[in-house]
Amino acid sequence: MSIIDGVPITGRESLDIRKAAGKKAACKKEAENETAPLPKDVPDIASLKSQKYHYSASTGNQVTPLIGGEQIFSAAEKAMKGAEKTIQLQMYRLGYDKVIDVLADQAKSGVKVQVLLDPTPGYDAEDIEDQKRIRNYLKASGVELLTYPPGDKDKIDHVKLLIIDGRTALIGGMNWDKHSPKNQDADILIEGPAVGDLGKIFKDDWKISGGKVQGMATAPPPEQPEGDARIRVIETDNGVQDIRKAMVENIEKAKKSIKIEAFVLCDKQVVQGLIDAHNRGVDVKVILDPNKPVFYPNLKTEKILQEAGIEVRWLNVNAGTQEKLHAKIATFDDETTIIGSCNFSYQGLTVNHEADVEVISKSLGTAFENMFQDHWDKRTSPTAPKLPDFQELTDDAPPLEQAARSLFRYFNANWSPAEKHNWVGKRKAAVMEEAEDYKSNGA
Repeated sequence: MSIIDGVPITGRESLDIRKAAGKKAACKKEAENETAPLPKDVPDIASLKSQKYHYSASTGNQVTPLIGGEQIFSAAEKAMKGAEKTIQLQMYRLGYDKVIDVLADQAKSGVKVQVLLDPTPGYDAEDIEDQKRIRNYLKASGVELLTYPPGDKDKIDHVKLLIIDGRTALIGGMNWDKHSPKNQDADILIEGPAVGDLGKIFKDDWKISGGKVQGMATAPPPEQPEGDARIRVIETDNGVQDIRKAMVENIEKAKKSIKIEAFVLCDKQVVQGLIDAHNRGVDVKVILDPNKPVFYPNLKTEKILQEAGIEVRWLNVNAGTQEKLHAKIATFDDETTIIGSCNFSYQGLTVNHEADVEVISKSLGTAFENMFQDHWDKRTSPTAPKLPDFQELTDDAPPLEQAARSLFRYFNANWSPAEKHNWVGKRKAAVMEEAEDYKSNGA
């Protein structure tokens, strides 16, 4: 235990402060320069376009849009309860007891249930204990549970993917955590050959994590295509930047419209692409999440886009329920949709393990266009809503945010609000200034 400004903090919290200060020096110089070059691990446009995708697009897929927690978890529960042989789940955050019980019950009934989780043990002592409880409960029920990626502290396994019997998949932005159903989010249900490619992602990750893959279910190609959706599976992982490539290419070739609903939108390459599209006459509209009261990575994006003439609005979230606009959806010309786990940030497009799909389907594009327009007309404001100063940070926080989170979660219960406020103000100067610098560079 250390003492800073008379305040007791843990050794981990002290280390977090030192780490933040160290990053500040490296990031601030670029942050002060609006024309700073992209990070070295971000390919330029020409290089991206010359790279080949790791998965070919498949036709004959059926897709069903799932909008909001009720639709998503209803579909997930129905799919899992209907599983005959296998349930494969890859999830960043797992804490929603209702679906956890379904996983356990299905494993007890003889269905092979395999679960891949991010290795993060939890955000604080209470969360760590809860995660231990969940994982022990699943294992005791017969669930095979592993973590991915092993031994890599620089990235997270941010994938949100459910595969049933190798034939049906549910993918999108929704975590399966306690508060996740309250968020504004979206997934899609896929039936068809694209499920086979999603199964390859799970299989590869399962093998890397030490799991046995012999006999693992894969989806056979359908005898006759039944759906109208053309789908390409795209991911970020181990140098693969297919999601970045798909975003850049679709922004570049859009002719009529680009609509984005985003939890985080701050990647320089993507933001500049949106400006270029607007300048050639494309109707670009963006809805952003107003959360993250300490960092606000979307505020700088709003300023840049609005100065370029692009319309940006903020979702009016329900702060009382800790609602977030947690979606990561982009639609192009009302026909092509990119949806999945990947935030439109440097971290999501370059570092983390992410899984998205690029879907060409007029019906799906129309469904998400209608969702966007409904939110735009009824649930957005031109200025970010004022949120509580101490609102919880996102459960998708990258490592730097998690460090900041730890600074504010361990307050002594006997402190007065004024004492907390004064201490936080001092710590913000050391940690949050660096965080904003870091975020301004597309982290």
